[in-house]
Amino acid sequence: ISPNFGHTAGGTNVTITGTGFTGVLGVSIGGLTASVVAATDTSLVVTLPPHAAGAVSVVVSTPSGTNAANSLFTYEFVQPPFVSTPTSTNVSTAVATLGGTVSFTTHSILERGVVLAPTAANANPVIDGPDVIKLTAVPNAGGGAFAVTFASLTPNTAYTFKAYATNIGGTGYTSATAFTTSAADPAGILDATFGFSGKNFHDIK
Repeated sequence: ISPNFGHTAGGTNVTITGTGFTGVLGVSIGGLTASVVAATDTSLVVTLPPHAAGAVSVVVSTPSGTNAANSLFTYEFVQPPFVSTPTSTNVSTAVATLGGTVSFTTHSILERGVVLAPTAANANPVIDGPDVIKLTAVPNAGGGAFAVTFASLTPNTAYTFKAYATNIGGTGYTSATAFTTSAADPAGILDATFGFSGKNFHDIK
């Protein structure tokens, strides 16, 4: 079976190899039914059911019989990544560069990025939360520092963001961090000063 380990939450696919799988009747992992999503005579792709941590048996039932109990698969609890050091730089009227650092993970990072929302609407942004904008970092996998640039923000507005990273154990976030975009320059104002006979004129007719 490959991989031969998985998260206690289940939901990921594994591949079982062998022979005589044609007409497979069912697959159980740790005594729980594993849904078969693809099958050939020599290979089965199944979805892991949730299970407590520990070594478990993988059993395949076919018209020819059922294999013996074993300990081919191990469930393990996977800690979500630890993400720290939220950063906000190059903040202007409509643009901000935001990021964080993947400080620790026990498994490969599947995605990392930043979630952002207007503070007045959502001061605790998370993925798929209300009024949340999400940008993924490119490349979106790996540890260390990363940053993304948000554009088309509203001038003179408070925003709250979190950097995040995801592995098979879940998603970890930095603390919520706020910043405020710069106010826009007043538009359409013409201020000219001309010297004439010791007087200043601020109005052009």
